[in-house]
Amino acid sequence: MLGQAGRDASQEFEDVGHGSAARLMLDEFYVGEADSTTKVEVVDSPPVVVAKDSGVKPEESTKFIHFLLSLGILGLAFGVLLFNFSR
Repeated sequence: MLGQAGRDASQEFEDVGHGSAARLMLDEFYVGEADSTTKVEVVDSPPVVVAKDSGVKPEESTKFIHFLLSLGILGLAFGVLLFNFSR
């Protein structure tokens, strides 16, 4: 989107393949017609760094950590129990 700032982005909107929900929002976000007589100076800016999605949802990793923590506590309790009975 930033690459089209100040320019008509109609073709880019179509190229991306937006769904019907995005098309319904067009009227809400319509700014106006691009003035073709005005020259726009494009300034190179540093690329935007986006973190790569690992595909793991935060809830899944939290559940896994809770599972491991529970196993550790159970293992510790079992070890203490065995240690006390071996005396």
